[in-house]
Amino acid sequence: MRIDPVDGTSSPPGADLPSPPGPSLRPPPPPPTRRQEWIIGLVVVPLSFLTSCWEHVATSLSRWRRSQAAGAAITRREHGERVARVQRQVTEWASMPAGSRPPLRTDRTASESLSVRVPDKTGAKRVRLGDFRHILDLDLKKGTVTVEPFVTVGEVTSFLLRHGLMLEATLEMEDATLGGLALSQGMTTHSHRCGLVSDTVTDYELVTGDGKIVVASETQNTDVFRAIPFSHGSLGFLTSLSLRVVPAQKELLVSYRKFGSVKELQEALVASVETTDAFFLEGVIHSTSHTVLIRGDLVSGDELEKLKREGVPTNKQGQWWKEWFFVHTSKVEDGHRELMPMHDYLMRHDKSLCMTMKYVFPAGNHPLLRYTLGWMLPPRVQFLKSLRPPDVRMETAQSQVYQDLAVPHESFCELVDLAKTEFDIFPLMVYPCKIVDRGGFIRIPSDLRHGDPASHLYLNMGLYGVPRGVRKQTLGYSTIGSVRRVLDLVRSRGGFQHSYCDVFQTPEEFEEMFDHALANEVRKRVGSEALPGVYGKVRPEVDWEKEVVEAA
Repeated sequence: MRIDPVDGTSSPPGADLPSPPGPSLRPPPPPPTRRQEWIIGLVVVPLSFLTSCWEHVATSLSRWRRSQAAGAAITRREHGERVARVQRQVTEWASMPAGSRPPLRTDRTASESLSVRVPDKTGAKRVRLGDFRHILDLDLKKGTVTVEPFVTVGEVTSFLLRHGLMLEATLEMEDATLGGLALSQGMTTHSHRCGLVSDTVTDYELVTGDGKIVVASETQNTDVFRAIPFSHGSLGFLTSLSLRVVPAQKELLVSYRKFGSVKELQEALVASVETTDAFFLEGVIHSTSHTVLIRGDLVSGDELEKLKREGVPTNKQGQWWKEWFFVHTSKVEDGHRELMPMHDYLMRHDKSLCMTMKYVFPAGNHPLLRYTLGWMLPPRVQFLKSLRPPDVRMETAQSQVYQDLAVPHESFCELVDLAKTEFDIFPLMVYPCKIVDRGGFIRIPSDLRHGDPASHLYLNMGLYGVPRGVRKQTLGYSTIGSVRRVLDLVRSRGGFQHSYCDVFQTPEEFEEMFDHALANEVRKRVGSEALPGVYGKVRPEVDWEKEVVEAA
């Protein structure tokens, strides 16, 4: 029995789970080296910056060209031409004999994705989707913005803020694509109100496996609409989607509350959701005795002026010399309040790549680097992946952890305690999220379902870094084995894993976590059964099963 469980109880976390495998006689791969840090600083960061500058120029020129032409008309016409091209490519593939058809995949390269995976598309027929990067329409009457799937969070955020709007669910990483978030489990600090990114989508347009166009919404093709979230393209090729937008203020009030345990933070987050109108909510667990709740409230007009007269300071977190936001949260006093520009808040974690830079490039937060070269940071994930040799992919999986895990709030302290036992990684990122059970992949345990459609409050834990067993080079430690034990707990408590992470689960375990019934029916109805299934899309490309056997 553990002496000091995080939630203050005497029962050991995960006590009902299988026992860990016995130790092997080899140490785990070492953590990232100083040499890797120099490569990132001297190669990846400058290349990332130059690429971002080029993309900014190209996007500005494209926007200017459309402003000089027919605006929305030319954008829609070109979109229709791109969709017709996808139809032709898929139809050609579907007309081939079933036994000789190669796998059908998008033309997106592995380095362009924010996923940790590097899928092998050798021999696959690639459908050209890389130029689906346009904002198609802003409908103020409906309160929606329609975009193509590879429009990024940063692009649509900048566009909407010019109109005094923002996405109802805005992820904190600029390079994340809206199509990728809708087809997986995009979650934000407003998710305790609006749910996942996919819950804010009103319409999808996709080309199915037999080349047909299907439009899905709450009123047409409703089964497709409910099955698309988390489908990862297994139902067809997404060509556009419409998402809800909400009014945005230029600034918001950010408040910080500090607690001495994870249990206190968990209770405070639940109470904030149930008893307050907080617009943004998140938590950071710096240690089991140092946790912080961060609340964001929209303010404007007289209220904003009053706060400024009271001397509430302004934190322009987006300035390039600012320290990482999670570091800032570790230093603020209990009850501290500050004003923050809206864009700075929405992208507050982008500079640290959602806290992963602490292990990938720790020098990025050094004052000397921030004040001299901070304007080039952060490095782009795409470059970090592209410069990683394929033969070290397995070593990365064995030496580092990148997992986002959500469980019903009642099980959250148990999850954190088991994560501490297995990894001892801090800080941890915490998002409260309203999970809505629409009969698709993510299902709420029957005893927790309330309302119609059923919903329940989950707490999501972001776990990123190098485990203690790797840092200490503990003989016999297996990172993958530890991840699997944590996944056992998540699965048994009705939780789920974010699919951009390494899915170290068997097909049977994966289908226990995610209900495939509706998706399988839809795949058959719309002619997409020949497309790769979800597990085939998210399974790591490394031989992780061998690692588990060797560690046993």
